Amino acid sequence: YSGACRREELLNIHMTDIAHTDNNILIRITKTKNNIQRQFAISNPRWVKLVQEYINLRPQQITHERLFINYRNGYCTVQPIGINTIGQVPRTIATFLNLPNPESFTGHCFRRSSASHLANQGGDLITVKQHGGWKSSAVAEGYIEQSQKKKLVVAEMLSNSQPSTSTLQGPPLQKTMISNTTTEIDHLAGISVHAAENSVVTIKVYNNCTITLFI
Repeated sequence: YSGACRREELLNIHMTDIAHTDNNILIRITKTKNNIQRQFAISNPRWVKLVQEYINLRPQQITHERLFINYRNGYCTVQPIGINTIGQVPRTIATFLNLPNPESFTGHCFRRSSASHLANQGGDLITVKQHGGWKSSAVAEGYIEQSQKKKLVVAEMLSNSQPSTSTLQGPPLQKTMISNTTTEIDHLAGISVHAAENSVVTIKVYNNCTITLFI
């Protein structure tokens, strides 16, 4: 979760990819889908402790460097776990927590949840992109656009917006008095109006369309 890892990336983490610095753990991801290597840190004290406890359970006679190995009856075996077992971990967790539809939790949950939570915490495009190791910005942009943080920012912008007071500016209106009447007619560019009291008003528009009004 901390590294937004794919199943294959978790599968290929080796003991030589792990480094301890002060109270943190740094992990290198060297084998990726798009050949972009990256590194992530685990800083939460509880998580650091759990990782260290898991490492301490490794049998001394183990002959490979794979980090994740089988765990049965309170003991770790020498056999590394396969990609399908890694993919089933989210479903196992969801079942343990009594979450609805646990079968919908796939091996991609770790990666998707990590990127989503980072975006929700305000991670920008470059941070999210580098965290997940994406070559294209499109995927990272999707996580940001769909994040709750982004939606709240947009909502706040809209709630603080003020009604527009701008008006459209046009040519000044020319007012003409029709003789022997008290009717005031406004002449607009491109429109000719001929009117008198109790008469017909004819409006001619540029496209030769004529509108006749009976007053």
